[in-house]
This record gives sequence, structure tokens and C-alpha cells, in this order.
Amino acid sequence: MLLVLGVVALAMQGLGLGFFQVAYMEIVLAASPLAHRGVAGSLSMLTRTIGVVTGASVLTLGFHAVAAAARGSGMDDTEAFLTAFRTMFRAAGVTAALIGAVVAWSARRR
Repeated sequence: MLLVLGVVALAMQGLGLGFFQVAYMEIVLAASPLAHRGVAGSLSMLTRTIGVVTGASVLTLGFHAVAAAARGSGMDDTEAFLTAFRTMFRAAGVTAALIGAVVAWSARRR
């Protein structure tokens, strides 16, 4: 059962990522002249990569800061890891929800 849940979660994540990437690529390509479509494709891939690297770096810095603070308050390594993981997981979820709300709100105003 756990394997099925893992496969479903991975499929949903891949489907969502595919939808986002295709839509983003379409927006970037549509905004550029026909002669510059190659550059526009490269630009969209570059901005996606920069976003992924920035997100991973910020989450890693936050994770280590929370884990160090937890260890400083007397938690052992396992408890500090779990505290940092939960904190960053929740922070990522709240950030995604807030961005989704802002996008929905701004799209509704148009």
C-alpha cells in the first residue's frame, strides 16, 4: 500500500510540474519574436533552474539554522532533524499557499 501511495504522489508531482513547465514555456515563447524563440527557450529553462537552485539553497539554510537552534536548546540530533524538517516543510507549504492565494486574487481582479 505504501508503494502505491508513493507512486501516486510521484505521478501527481510530475504531472503538476509538467503542467507548470509547459505553461511557463508557452508564455515565454509567445512573448518573444519568432526569430528569438531559441533564446526564449533557453531563458525559460535558465529561470526555472535558478528558481530551483535558489529554493533549495534557501530551504537548506533555513533547515540548518532551525536544526542548530534546536540542538542549542538541548535536543538530540534526531529530534533536531525532525524539528527542522517539519518547520521547513510547513514553511514551504505556507509559502506555496500564500503565493497561490496572491495569484488567484490578482487573476480575479483582471
